[in-house]
Amino acid sequence: AIWAPAMDSTSTAVAASIRAHAAQEADGALGWLVGRDEGDSSSPVILGAVRCIQVASRVGPLPTPDWPAEEAALRELLPSGLRVVGLYASGPVGGDGAPETGVLSAISALNAPAGSLAFAGAWRVAAVAPSGGGEVCFGRVGGDAGTWKALSAGDLDAAAKAWAESTVCVRASTTVPDSEGAPAEAHLRSPAVSAVACGTSAAGVVAVGATGGPTVQAALGMCAEPPPSLPGTLPVPQLEVRFLWDLSGPEAGSAPAVVVTPAEAGASTPRAPTDLRLEVAHFAPANAPLGEALSAAVDALCRAAPLARKALAEAPTLPSPRGVVATFAGVPGCAAGPAFHAVYALPTGDSGAEEGMRARRLALHARLGLPTDRPLLRTCSALLAPGEAATQRTSRLVNVHLRCPPSGVSGGRVAVVRGQYEYFHYMQDNFDDKGWGCAYRSLMTIVSWFRCQHYTAVSVPDHTEIQARLVRECAQPAALLNSKKWIGALDVSLFLEVALGVTCKIENISSGADLANKGRALMHHFDTQGTPVMMGGGELAYTLLGVHFDDQSGDIKFLILDPHYTGHDDLGEIVTKQWCGWHTADKFVKNAFYNLCFPQCPECV
Repeated sequence: AIWAPAMDSTSTAVAASIRAHAAQEADGALGWLVGRDEGDSSSPVILGAVRCIQVASRVGPLPTPDWPAEEAALRELLPSGLRVVGLYASGPVGGDGAPETGVLSAISALNAPAGSLAFAGAWRVAAVAPSGGGEVCFGRVGGDAGTWKALSAGDLDAAAKAWAESTVCVRASTTVPDSEGAPAEAHLRSPAVSAVACGTSAAGVVAVGATGGPTVQAALGMCAEPPPSLPGTLPVPQLEVRFLWDLSGPEAGSAPAVVVTPAEAGASTPRAPTDLRLEVAHFAPANAPLGEALSAAVDALCRAAPLARKALAEAPTLPSPRGVVATFAGVPGCAAGPAFHAVYALPTGDSGAEEGMRARRLALHARLGLPTDRPLLRTCSALLAPGEAATQRTSRLVNVHLRCPPSGVSGGRVAVVRGQYEYFHYMQDNFDDKGWGCAYRSLMTIVSWFRCQHYTAVSVPDHTEIQARLVRECAQPAALLNSKKWIGALDVSLFLEVALGVTCKIENISSGADLANKGRALMHHFDTQGTPVMMGGGELAYTLLGVHFDDQSGDIKFLILDPHYTGHDDLGEIVTKQWCGWHTADKFVKNAFYNLCFPQCPECV
């Protein structure tokens, strides 16, 4: 599941997240509702829920938050235009569907300190998960005694949908130098700063803060190819902008690159200068003047700069560090809202593992209720910065098996690869490897799977790189270099270990006929690991994507992605002619010895 299952069920996704948290907290759960609230006359816009993880004490029916720590974390997490509009808790709920008086009184008494920017002074909106399980109830809380006015799921979903239909996510980015003598905020507040929407011409430049000119919606219409809407429940359109200081160089018809005015000569810089890569989201009304929305985006960038600076200060040993503020949306299993931010300090040239930020990611996983056995919040999982999307799209077919017809096995159960992969096969990239490159192509598909699931940012290798690393790092003979020699399951395993840090299990099968007896083992692999399996035997190698096994009858079919295909990437031909499809064990050479390489998912964040 992504942020929520369907456009009209925001409240369902939020309630599911609250129930999951309540089930994990024996002493009572507490968290925050994210969205917009215009007052008692209308339903609040509830777009997400995040957990309270900084607790000062646990006395009474509700934990008492560490208010300063929670405020700092939420100001870092939430995008501009959204805020905490209420809280959620777990506690007793009466037969009428309303929380019991003790819970309401505790909610009313749990007031944030005066002057808090992330929290309201008193809670007007709340959600309560019944202690013993059941439906989460939403309502407005009033008065010290804690009166309750229920809010229906239908009204909440309608309010969220109406908000999405009248809102644009303005995503602003820049890479700006930062030093003590010339901080990033000074550049961003410069009177000369302007912004341009990606995909428009230089003539579309609008002064920041201007009250006239086009609206945000009109600017979105000026883009030749507007970026796709944010992934998730609500299809909020995006307007991508870059902030500019020098407009003299760009070619007509293209979005200028960011050009930053250098610090004044002689400025004092006791802190070593570094670059801050800032990318923030601001949710603006579609009919708002573009200049005002850009001004709000500048404010958001200026608030992000000290957060990135703080992250750098907390990682003083990083080589050539850069502060990064990234935007995430559509993270699997996350109900935080349409988008959120994460702040990291990363060394220049990081390969994607970002180990130095593991503690920060673990804290974010805890706040968002995400599992800690897979990477979901590395920067390679973030939304691409404005202007990058067109260069990052893959040209290969993705998840070909989803177009395959059913296996034909009448009973049993299907277990298939989890997530996304790219289909690599003979003759791609104008490279003729027909007759010898099938295992190389299977390895490329497996590497693409680890890339698509964000376990790595390492590029998919070509034949030359595979051979070179096997010789250089895996003690394979030098005769492999620049040859047409085959590789096998063990070579695939060795390469994945040195290139990605991925361990593999190798299973030897005495004959192709014996593969029909491996139904339970294959089911277990796809249920627990979900990675593509490379299998080699005789003179052929395949990529195994799944299995349909009936343990009562013994019937079994294998979902094979065949790297021997030599045609164009025609999905219809590939599926129709079963280059990707379900096969019986008869596809395998009965008397040939087979090796299966089972890549294991690293447990990491």
